Amino acid sequence: MKHIAIYEPTDGSQKPAELLQIKLVVQSLQKIGVDISIHNIWDEPNLYAEVHPLERVLLGEGVESLPVTIVGSEVYKKGCYPDYAELLKWSESRD
Repeated sequence: MKHIAIYEPTDGSQKPAELLQIKLVVQSLQKIGVDISIHNIWDEPNLYAEVHPLERVLLGEGVESLPVTIVGSEVYKKGCYPDYAELLKWSESRD
């Protein structure tokens, strides 16, 4: 199973309901054993420069491209959060 990482902004552009929904989706998937994490740019700013696929997106498109979802080492989605079905499907992909 590949690791799924969601890198999100916290610039106030997200709606509170949207933030709550993605947090609940991530927690739900973690409970069933999906290898998934969510990261906040304000809490972990160095991480955003250390993850090379994310760094490329940010350098090329700017922070407007956040949130960015990376599965393994590939960018699967940017500009909006994935839904539960997408995350579940991606979690089934193998290395």
